[in-house]
Amino acid sequence: MEQTKLMGLFWWLSVLFVVLLILSNLVAGRLIEIGGIILPSAIIIFPATYIIGDIITEIFGFKPMKKVVWSALLLNGIFIAIGIFAVSLPAPSYAENITAYNTVFGFAPRILLASAIAFFFGSISSAFVLDRMKQKMQLNQLFPRIATSTLVGQVVDTCLFIFLAFAGLLSIQTIFIMIAIQFLVKVSYEIILSPITITVIRKIYKTTTDKTIHE
Repeated sequence: MEQTKLMGLFWWLSVLFVVLLILSNLVAGRLIEIGGIILPSAIIIFPATYIIGDIITEIFGFKPMKKVVWSALLLNGIFIAIGIFAVSLPAPSYAENITAYNTVFGFAPRILLASAIAFFFGSISSAFVLDRMKQKMQLNQLFPRIATSTLVGQVVDTCLFIFLAFAGLLSIQTIFIMIAIQFLVKVSYEIILSPITITVIRKIYKTTTDKTIHE
């Protein structure tokens, strides 16, 4: 794979990372029930950002991934600001979709702040662990690297978000239950899909002629 193709791959992965983050905000208000457990529907989309992050970190390194995370935060912030501004504009009295629209784009400031902080530190910690393990382990030991970075990133992300978003509103017991459930769901999601992540990474390694990404 030529350098231009690698940069093209980096660009597409970065775009996908940002889009998945924004989509998770859009659908977060829609609750789903699985086996009697109620979860935000973003649980289906958001963990995929960590999968994309694993691929970017493994192939391109920690510093490029850190730039992607900062870019994602900035673009997500712009999206949220536009949504809040649109909701604040006056609407005609005959409009029937205003309530639904306001529900989707009426972002709660506390939830937004909790989400942004959790996303940043969760993504950065996951990328940092993966990058450091890559330097100390064999190239073909992908699963332990991905699994460990996933555990660390999701612990940080889930704990920060639940505590920052719901501390003082819910009991400590309820908060810990929410953390446990969401952590298990997110980690299970990523572990189940880890064969796909590993296959993609190995495919890129196999086809590239740029040896610097293997270091």
